[in-house]
Amino acid sequence: MQEHLLLTTGQMAKLHKTTKRLLQYYDEIGLFSPAVKGENDYRFYSYEQSPELEIILSLSELGMKLSEIKDYLSSRSPENLCLLLKEQQNLLREKLKNLQLIDQMLSNHIANVEQSFQTPFNLPYKEYIQEEFLLATPETREDSIETIYKAISETLITTNEQHLYCHIYGSILPESSWQNGDFTTYNRYYFKTVNPSVEMSVLKKPAGNYLCINWLGNWDTLTNAYLILLKYAKDNGISLTGDAYEDTIIDSFAVPNSDDYVTKVMIRIA
Repeated sequence: MQEHLLLTTGQMAKLHKTTKRLLQYYDEIGLFSPAVKGENDYRFYSYEQSPELEIILSLSELGMKLSEIKDYLSSRSPENLCLLLKEQQNLLREKLKNLQLIDQMLSNHIANVEQSFQTPFNLPYKEYIQEEFLLATPETREDSIETIYKAISETLITTNEQHLYCHIYGSILPESSWQNGDFTTYNRYYFKTVNPSVEMSVLKKPAGNYLCINWLGNWDTLTNAYLILLKYAKDNGISLTGDAYEDTIIDSFAVPNSDDYVTKVMIRIA
């Protein structure tokens, strides 16, 4: 092989937009080795090796493990190529589907946060809300932080949903509680999903007109939100029905002080 047709590790890496260290690693694990190894372990590659390196880099970019790529290279055939590409295409489509769902959930979260600043805090208002799907925990009377997050985490584990940062999450105060002036006995916790599947235990929050309040303050002060909301309803002849929903709009993800939390409290108008 003529020397002028050979490439150093640096030249080969630059040609394929990768790194010298990666090529050295490929050589160490026996995945892709240089055409010539000179004195002092210098590595030299030939242009003829470029297609094979591109195969490795392309499959790696698709997310294949190096061991899987190595197996494929040792058993290349048109049939195996089609099987491989179809499998990777299915995986890619699933990733795209998940990314689209995350994008939609983030858009919903952004809209909720921005809307909270367009509405005066701690004042009741009416809003029509579309039907929403809630992944709710089993009913419970325990309300410690540990219990809440344990229940939510166990609910997440049983689904394909992503981490909480994608979601609006919240609490359900049953009608039997708020009707009797009890604003602290919750029975379920939830987070919203935009893609409920048949195997999920989904709770539907009914569409309708809701009396709402965007409460600025820590969670210990939410009793005041209910008192204001129910007084407004009574003073204006508004009949309320069903459970109360509390969407956590702004929490420690956005602010360091719990007094700056924003919780959207909603009770459906009969």
